[in-house]
Amino acid sequence: MLHVGTHTLIVVAIEYKLSIVLDLPDIPTISKKSTSYSSIPSCIITAFHHQNLIGWDNFLCGYTSTYWAHAFSHLCDLRYSTTKKGWGKKLLKNAINL
Repeated sequence: MLHVGTHTLIVVAIEYKLSIVLDLPDIPTISKKSTSYSSIPSCIITAFHHQNLIGWDNFLCGYTSTYWAHAFSHLCDLRYSTTKKGWGKKLLKNAINL
């Protein structure tokens, strides 16, 4: 549901946490497979923890961690300066539409 031209692991991480925060029933796009913590890239773990500090309720108000963009750039093998403009806005818009 959150797919905005980003890596699947970012989508799964955000949908997982928002489904808990918003007390949503199972979201079909969340992977049913158990993923080992050690297999998750450190850039996603960093973004996830940083968003925990900011607050997921704040995520929905537009206060998203800049580490999500770093994770996007890292996982998509792009330089940070070449991150698609508007990616963060699309991410937030789709998250709100959950």
